[in-house]
Amino acid sequence: MLASDRMMNATTGAASSSGRNISNVARFPSFGHAARQITMPAAPVSQLSLMTFFGVSKRIPDPCAAKRRIAGRTFAVSASDAPALPTSSRLQTVLDGLDELNSKDPRNVEVDGQQVPYELAYARWLTCWVLQLCANGGPQPSEELRIAARGQHVERWKVPRSSYPEGRTAYLQWREDLKKRHAATTTGLMEAAGYGPDSCRRVEQLILKRALRETEGQILEDGLCLVFLERQFAEFLPKLAADVTGGDGAEAEAKMIDILQKSWKKMGELGRAAALTLPLEPRLAELVGRALASP
Repeated sequence: MLASDRMMNATTGAASSSGRNISNVARFPSFGHAARQITMPAAPVSQLSLMTFFGVSKRIPDPCAAKRRIAGRTFAVSASDAPALPTSSRLQTVLDGLDELNSKDPRNVEVDGQQVPYELAYARWLTCWVLQLCANGGPQPSEELRIAARGQHVERWKVPRSSYPEGRTAYLQWREDLKKRHAATTTGLMEAAGYGPDSCRRVEQLILKRALRETEGQILEDGLCLVFLERQFAEFLPKLAADVTGGDGAEAEAKMIDILQKSWKKMGELGRAAALTLPLEPRLAELVGRALASP
């Protein structure tokens, strides 16, 4: 687990001409020990663990590791991949209700060779990370936290970005309206299942990100950042280049580095420690290194 909010300083080498070997030198603050430099030999891998990238030895279990195949873009989303926890009948009713709504997403992602509705997969990925973070140094997850994780993006496809005008102001309004919609849908299911006003209000606070300074709010934010890094990062960069910078790769990378820096600042110690376990393609790991090396 990281013991400081300071960003790590890192420099990386480029991938070899084969595209499969990578060597780099990483320098990082050792949080209580003298700073040291680690030179890593070339490794014949298509992904590079950020933990290896930075020379950090602390590990926490990687959720869904047994079935995840990053290179093939297939992912495990079974609830059995997350730590088993007692589930009350009313909690199960709400989780099933959210899954049923998300199963209607017309967009699909490949999971173990099958097409799965995207928001159904996303809700399971986020749930998996939240429970893993709680199991590895976080609090015992409350029913409210588990519900907020499952309902964070419920039915998001129904309000696309294109339904709002262009520009940052409209974008921020779209994001805010989505959060309110997700909270209302989720708490509606909770009320029907017998949850009281206090529990519903708590879930609303978590989904609206009004509890970020609290432990559960930080766990949820960490989970969101980890889903982005693990599941969306690789596809987001070329989309950013095409849609935002008009195909300018250098400008897209600069914007991506800014996004990574902002994400890192939002993450807590548990989230950062988990992020360092993620295997990334060498180019993506290099971008993260540049982001964390910047002041």
